Amino acid sequence: MQKITIGLLLLMMVCNSTAQQNVGIGNTSPRFPLSFSATTGQKISFWDDGSASGDNYGIGIQSGLLQFNTFSQSDAIVLGYGKSTAFTENFRFKGNGSMGAGISNPLFPLEVSGVLKIENEGGPYTSGYFMNNSTNTSLAAFIGMRDDNRMGFYSPYVGFGLLFNTYGGGLAIGYDNAASTVPMAFPPSLGKKISLYPGSTGDVGFGVAGNRLQIFADNPNADVAIGLSTQNSFSEKFSIKPSGALAVSGNAGSSGQFLVSNGPSAATTWVDGNRYIAERISTTNRINIGNTNTTTTWIPGLTKQYNISQPEKVMVDYQVELETPSCFGCGTTVFEIIVDDTDPSTGSPLMKFRDQLDNNQRKFHQGKILLDAPAGLNNISIYFRRLSGPGILVGSPDQATRPSFMTFEIVD
Repeated sequence: MQKITIGLLLLMMVCNSTAQQNVGIGNTSPRFPLSFSATTGQKISFWDDGSASGDNYGIGIQSGLLQFNTFSQSDAIVLGYGKSTAFTENFRFKGNGSMGAGISNPLFPLEVSGVLKIENEGGPYTSGYFMNNSTNTSLAAFIGMRDDNRMGFYSPYVGFGLLFNTYGGGLAIGYDNAASTVPMAFPPSLGKKISLYPGSTGDVGFGVAGNRLQIFADNPNADVAIGLSTQNSFSEKFSIKPSGALAVSGNAGSSGQFLVSNGPSAATTWVDGNRYIAERISTTNRINIGNTNTTTTWIPGLTKQYNISQPEKVMVDYQVELETPSCFGCGTTVFEIIVDDTDPSTGSPLMKFRDQLDNNQRKFHQGKILLDAPAGLNNISIYFRRLSGPGILVGSPDQATRPSFMTFEIVD
């Protein structure tokens, strides 16, 4: 297709022989080495099939327009290096308007093989590209660099709604803050932050209220569950029901039950509420045990009745205030604190703690016992018995500062 007329060759030979002479085609006063007339139309045809249409490969001029034309829409103009018979193509313009950089058959207005680099031209948005609306009447969006460290998506209506920090790796949604480097940041405002599923009556997602992180479902019948996902299969470990009930591994338990930890290697389980009772019973009653009284006496107030559905371990922890009066020449009072589930005078008690107290002294006697309680109705009480020595005061007159008490707890 690269052809030239013999006349043009002769003109060029003449030009080569007269270095300062300009050649004009249709131009009697050429100012350049090769000039054409100052008229529009086809100026050079490199290949012409002689058809009446005049279609050809060449160069033309129209008002304010330099034209490079192919013979038909299916043809292309290519740029590259080498020669016609050994040509390496770098860029192609197809007759249908598609352009390709390193692409020999571009299907879109612009196709690039490899990396496309966009440099900063000094404007307010540094480097990037704008996109029009559907009618091409206004700029609808910009994608590019916000500054040297952030790239994002810009809208004329909301500004930069999505920004990626190229230095710290953080993603900001609706938050144009150059100082934010956390993995994901939202603006410091209340309301919904993430919608995972927009339902017909509400959203599934996350939000922020005053001093509160919100995790919400989309309807009154939906649970909020926590679990494990393996190979697209979800295993629920914990959930919150719409009623506010808690469920462990799908089990919401029964009325009155408690959640009990079974350690780090086993699931938490529901147990009957009466198994795990912790109660402190205090008393301000004080009794005077005379120096001749050796009977077993219940300390008023220090008793607990409980009903359990199965045998359990019962922990009893107590503290009793004791005081001996001032008595010249009196000796030491020896006594027992008794823990029992019945009247200890009718049989062997569960536990006895022996102690003593010198004349004109006060002390808090403390003890602890772990009992095996049978199923059914049970009682546990604290008793006192003087064995020898002067009389003694048992109990606390002042509950606020020095109470006598019994702590009752059913343990696992």
